[in-house]
Amino acid sequence: MYTSQSLDKRRIERDRLFSTCTLMQGKMVSFTTFKKIPIVVELHTGTITILDDLENYDSEFCSDYMFSIEDDIFVLELNGKRMMKLNITDRKCSYFDIFCNSKDWNNYAAFAYFEKSIYIFPTYSDGFVQMDLGTGRVKKKKKLHSVMKEKNKNLGEEYTDFWRGCQLENKVWLFPRYGSQVIVYDMENDTWTEYILAVEIKECIHVMSYGGYIYILNVEGIIYRWDMINGEVERIADCSSNNNKTGCSFSRIAVTDKGIFLLPAFSEDILYIDLDTKGIKKYDAYPKDYQYYGPQGWSKFYGYCEDGDQYYFAMRSANYILSISKKDGMEKWIKAKLLPYKEYKKVYIHYNKKKIFETECNIDDMLSYIQRDSAERQCGKKFLKGREIWECVK
Repeated sequence: MYTSQSLDKRRIERDRLFSTCTLMQGKMVSFTTFKKIPIVVELHTGTITILDDLENYDSEFCSDYMFSIEDDIFVLELNGKRMMKLNITDRKCSYFDIFCNSKDWNNYAAFAYFEKSIYIFPTYSDGFVQMDLGTGRVKKKKKLHSVMKEKNKNLGEEYTDFWRGCQLENKVWLFPRYGSQVIVYDMENDTWTEYILAVEIKECIHVMSYGGYIYILNVEGIIYRWDMINGEVERIADCSSNNNKTGCSFSRIAVTDKGIFLLPAFSEDILYIDLDTKGIKKYDAYPKDYQYYGPQGWSKFYGYCEDGDQYYFAMRSANYILSISKKDGMEKWIKAKLLPYKEYKKVYIHYNKKKIFETECNIDDMLSYIQRDSAERQCGKKFLKGREIWECVK
């Protein structure tokens, strides 16, 4: 049984969690999962800074895939309705309809950028979405192989044009949920190419490109390496014996020069595959105070970002950020430093003046915020209207 003090600590840990991330100027940018607070994480120190001054920020926007281009951060909405553009210099948000809202979540197979255009490949709807960054124009394109649906019609409601994908230079490689057919879209030439793998993939979970190959993780915990030039598919590791009985045990792979990290979904164990020996071992070098805080049924790992040297995994369900070196395969656990809980509540109220959820903030928090705001206003530090806030939420 949790004590009052331990419950408070778990609430604080919970409020720091974030599922996706991107890198900008050597720092990690994200939005917390529950209060949807925009944050910046200093990766060398673990210090979290809250962005409390964003113009036009919609606090109901739930973030999914993210990446950054110069001073702009682009974020896809979990429900598939919009894409948010956040300019980190002028602190201004803008939104674009993207027409991918088929489900409440899992709406995207891939998110790519090439030569001033953004490409979104939805999992459940036909075609793909292209945004011209110069004009801001968003258009939905339907230019797929006509044979795709015919080949996969036996899947019925489980059929999707694309399920998982990855970008490699000017091409996006798109994989089905089941089967061997791979569709490649060339963003430079606006052309499609079809490939047939030498193996059937049983529910593709994650794909990523590394070192000129594409690595594929399936639901059983089998990792394949595909040489796209000669068509050879090699089974790198079979971790199916480590699957639990409740469903998918693994969610992500991180490929390095030395080995592959296999990260958990519904299980808790990280596995490591040595690329030289193909040996599989259970990872056990966690920090002493490492804990999972995410809700039951959540995948332990989900979003991540990378530069030329490192992978950085979002702190989706635990109290550390995982960083992995691409060169030597060495891992590092970054402890995100706690901000005072009242700071999260303060910024939550600031961004949610018209709709406050009791699960995230109670009436005492509201009153404290209004009193503090009034005192600051009288001191000339701020000019928010405490009475107006109260009228919106009382």
